[in-house]
Amino acid sequence: MDGAFFLMNWLYLGMDWLYNVVTPGSLVLTIVIATLIIRGITIFSDINTRKQSMKTAQIQPELDKLKKKYPRQDQAQELSQAQMKLMKENGISMFAGCLPMIITLVVFMSFFSAFRFWGYNEMAKVIYDTSVDEQKGIEEFEKFGFLWVKNIWQPDNMTKNVVMVSNEFFKIDLHKLDCVKNDEKIAEDFVKWGWIGVEEKTDENGNVTKTYTKITDPSKEAVDKYVEISNKIRSHYDSEANGYFVLPVIAAVLNFLSAWVMRKSQPKNQNNPMGNGNFMLFLMPALSFYFCLSYTSAFAIYWSISCLISVAVNVVLSKKYSVKPIENK
Repeated sequence: MDGAFFLMNWLYLGMDWLYNVVTPGSLVLTIVIATLIIRGITIFSDINTRKQSMKTAQIQPELDKLKKKYPRQDQAQELSQAQMKLMKENGISMFAGCLPMIITLVVFMSFFSAFRFWGYNEMAKVIYDTSVDEQKGIEEFEKFGFLWVKNIWQPDNMTKNVVMVSNEFFKIDLHKLDCVKNDEKIAEDFVKWGWIGVEEKTDENGNVTKTYTKITDPSKEAVDKYVEISNKIRSHYDSEANGYFVLPVIAAVLNFLSAWVMRKSQPKNQNNPMGNGNFMLFLMPALSFYFCLSYTSAFAIYWSISCLISVAVNVVLSKKYSVKPIENK
């Protein structure tokens, strides 16, 4: 993953190591373990946020008094300074509420990118293995199945084929995949088939350095070669549909439940321009549904498990760090 965000690289390398060393042949178990590790780390920000919310609720009457003390619009700066001073004196961070959302979005996008690259790499290897030994390739491909989903590197979506079509395949930066960079035979055959390009440079000592490049407009022969190989995999399935939209719905519902449980424990803020959090309550579930519907089922499995854990964590934290609105006297 040359040039990628460092967290994406770490997540990809970590999951690839788990898959090949700790859970050989079990992609779903690898995803479960990776999810538990990440959630175990991020739970500390969840706990801190609840503590901050509890402290904020405790000083809410004082914050309301400040609003009455500085009611005019031209006193907004004095009000802001007074609020910041009060919150600082009580050990409350102005940015504590933003931190969990930022962490969630960063991890969300990093996992999304890591799963996409991992899926591209695994599919490229299986396509190559199928070209060499069809039976071996099919056996490797069958490991990508999960319950009703035939291929977790494709979306759980009835409109998506079990194997990506040629125009999707050739959008991949095949020259950047680990299987190409680490296996000379795969690289040579991909070049021979017209799937990637190659540039050779010879230094003053006669050493040849090969640099593989992307082919943006593959030839008809290159496309036909991919179709020929991928059809060997498709022929083993009665239907080309990869799923039934189940995982995207599960991910969206669990994400909504997690946000709803967390919001239910928060005191209502009458001055919230977003309708007391309604916008954010529905934004993440909508994004979850879209990403899980459009991209790999592997990511949808990770996100569903992560959201399920979030529901459990939020229920526990809501009881332990119960935040109740304090009525002004």
